[in-house]
Amino acid sequence: MGIRFIKFPTNLYIVCNNAYKCIYFTNVVENSANRHFVRMNVVTKGAVIETEDGLAKVTNRPSRTGIVNAILLKK
Repeated sequence: MGIRFIKFPTNLYIVCNNAYKCIYFTNVVENSANRHFVRMNVVTKGAVIETEDGLAKVTNRPSRTGIVNAILLKK
């Protein structure tokens, strides 16, 4: 399934700078796996999450690896 979180650190990849940052995300905005996952704040691969720097898309499977990798979406 996915990972439910309260406050979970994310490795965020910023494409324009080709750099990684470790930041916290606050909310799940969209999840194509299941619409109820948004309400429950379940993070799966492909979910759009709200971070301190803006919206980001999850690129890995956090339930398998235990960490969340994401790419910052353009504003």
